[in-house]
Amino acid sequence: RREELTRWADMTWEQGVQALETELGDEDQCNGEELARKLAELVARTVHDTPSADQIMGLPGRIRAAYFGWFVGQMRPEHLTGAMS
Repeated sequence: RREELTRWADMTWEQGVQALETELGDEDQCNGEELARKLAELVARTVHDTPSADQIMGLPGRIRAAYFGWFVGQMRPEHLTGAMS
């Protein structure tokens, strides 16, 4: 988990966008639920399935969106440094 978070935190904005596009594939072909599922799987893989993608997808839409926002916020370097010390 730490290595994956560090890898994402060390990326520039452009690198992060490119990595997400690679992970998610062609998002134009995805509907909202498919995109949420792919994001949930990416997050679950990053945190070693705690919570799992199914648990994330079980959240109500607004709560799930808030969780994704919180998760991305935690990957900012200033949060990561404090959490790892």
